[in-house]
Amino acid sequence: MYVIAAIFSPIVSATIGITSICIAGLVPWPNYGISWLTWWIASAIAHLIFTPTILLCNKSRKVERRLNIWEVGLVLISLLLVGWVGFGYSYRVEYLLLPILIWTVSRCGKFFASLFASVVSLIAISSSVHGYGFCNNVSPNESLLLLQSFMAVFALTSLIVSAVTDERIEAQLLLMQSIENLESQVMERTAKLQQSETSLKQANLELEKLVNRDGLTQIANRRCFDDRLRIEWQRLRREQQPMSLLLIDIDYFKRYNDCYGHQTGDECLKTVAQALEKTLYRPADLLARYGGEEFVVILPNTDLNGAIIVAEQLRSTIANLEIPHHNSDISNVVTASVGITSLIPSPEQQSSTLIAQADIALYRAKKKGRNQAVVFDKYKELPCEAQI
Repeated sequence: MYVIAAIFSPIVSATIGITSICIAGLVPWPNYGISWLTWWIASAIAHLIFTPTILLCNKSRKVERRLNIWEVGLVLISLLLVGWVGFGYSYRVEYLLLPILIWTVSRCGKFFASLFASVVSLIAISSSVHGYGFCNNVSPNESLLLLQSFMAVFALTSLIVSAVTDERIEAQLLLMQSIENLESQVMERTAKLQQSETSLKQANLELEKLVNRDGLTQIANRRCFDDRLRIEWQRLRREQQPMSLLLIDIDYFKRYNDCYGHQTGDECLKTVAQALEKTLYRPADLLARYGGEEFVVILPNTDLNGAIIVAEQLRSTIANLEIPHHNSDISNVVTASVGITSLIPSPEQQSSTLIAQADIALYRAKKKGRNQAVVFDKYKELPCEAQI
């Protein structure tokens, strides 16, 4: 639009100016056409060359790229060399300034390109006025037309290249903006995905807790016990290390429920379970509810002597709670019997062997009067401690 305005707006000034001059008798009417054309070209070229420089002067600080010192020097040297040869010695090399103009546009933007075209035009005009340059070997009218055509080529080249460069820069900016928007969307989606993954992990942990926790006592349940027993059995079989198992049964618990009610019985189980769990200090040890009033303890890397010590600690912990139990035949408080077994897993045995041995030991503890811990022995019964 600017180029169209710069071309058509001088029509008015050229028509008014030349008509006035012809009426005044300063120019013969037969020369009206050539005079009008000269006026119009001069006015249009002035608009095309110098107006963009003035309009873009305030925007010169917004240049996307800046010339380095060596680039500035190269532009000035090229301008002086080509101008000196072309306008000083009348060699037809003035159009070598066009590549320099295109390079300036690509490096600095349209303001410096317009400024470069304005400087070249001023040099051409000044040289022609002082009798130098390629325009002085012909008639005045031809010289003026040659000078105007040269300036027009430079002005139009500057505007066209600047427009193409602006479109390229705008396309690059749009592409960068699209990439930034895409990256922002990817980051947002990634954040949402990570948040969803975190929520899913938390939900899985809660689900795993629900699956592996006993709902009443809040300790490990039978399923968790079975999984841990299988894993530890395989590990200790490879390492050939001992593994112990304790089976704990609360004495006369059915009488306790009959006397105090099932709700109080549930509270008793929760209290006992929490106390037993606090007694086990090793992370590898596992306390689980085996069923009803029975609890089971896995003691990895623990030999028989260690298992006997832990069993007595657990039995004493329950007795020291001093939960009233007036229907017990052996004590006025809640007590427990413990079956102990320990072995080194071998390929010929199964983990169920450990459970069976602990169950036999527990049966012997009850048979011997309860409130004691008994070690599994297929030859004889071996109580850990005397009855309290």
